Amino acid sequence: MYTIYMSLPNNQVKKDTASNISRWKATCELIQLAWKKIPKKYKDDEDSPYDIEYHGVANGDGRGVPDITDRHICFNGKGKDSYETFYFGAFEKVEGLDSFCKTNRNGYTMAVMIAILCIQKFFNRDLNYSSDGGDRAAWAKAREIVSKL
Repeated sequence: MYTIYMSLPNNQVKKDTASNISRWKATCELIQLAWKKIPKKYKDDEDSPYDIEYHGVANGDGRGVPDITDRHICFNGKGKDSYETFYFGAFEKVEGLDSFCKTNRNGYTMAVMIAILCIQKFFNRDLNYSSDGGDRAAWAKAREIVSKL
């Protein structure tokens, strides 16, 4: 099982001002643009003997479309690629390392990584993240995708 963790120092919460809501919407648009750049097959780590297949993202149940609003983002892998729902409320407390998403290294793992990297920008880099297995090749690819947008 593969888990990605998130935390904010001192549970820093953004106020839901018009300016922050606008920034959140831009963050969600950036996430959706970046998802389009995820390769159909990628390696979790350079020495991995197999490719991970990306099938896209869906709502929390693994069907339909991701739930993206002016207050939160909620998604899972599509169909058989789903595992655990990723949820992030833009104006809600992140309770330390209790905030996590288990992806089981399914194809939507990179979609979760990209979402976190974009959300980190929304929080002016204050959002911390980590994952089982350290800094794997998939994180490097996710960073590359986000940096080019």
